[in-house]
Amino acid sequence: MTKDDLIEVMKKHPNLTATGMDCDEDPNELIEYLDACNAACEWLSLVKRTKKPNPKIGGSYRLKHKVERWYIKKYNKRCYTPNGAFIAAAYHLGFMIIPKPGTPNVYLNISTNTKIDGDYI
Repeated sequence: MTKDDLIEVMKKHPNLTATGMDCDEDPNELIEYLDACNAACEWLSLVKRTKKPNPKIGGSYRLKHKVERWYIKKYNKRCYTPNGAFIAAAYHLGFMIIPKPGTPNVYLNISTNTKIDGDYI
C-alpha cells in the first residue's frame, strides 16, 4: 500500500480516522500510520474470507491487536497499528466491511477457520 493508495481510501471514506470510523478527530493523522497499514495488509493477506462480514470473528479493534502480536512474532519488532490503519488496509484490499454499532470498529468478512502461524485467529 502506497501513500497514494491510503489517500485514495481516505477520500472514499472521509469518516475514517486513526481511531476508526466516525470519530471526531483529524482524519489526516491516519497518513502517519502507513507502515501500520502495510503490516495490516500483510496480515490480512493471510486470512480466509467469507461471503459476508462475520461478527463472530470480532471487530476490527480485536483484530488489530492480532496484527500487532503477529508482527512482533514475525519481525521481532513492534508496529503499533491503530484501528483506523487496520480498517484502511481492509478497504484497500477489498474486504467487505460493516460498522459495529455504537463503536468506531467494523466487522470484516473473515472466516473463523482462519489459522495464522498455526493458531486460529
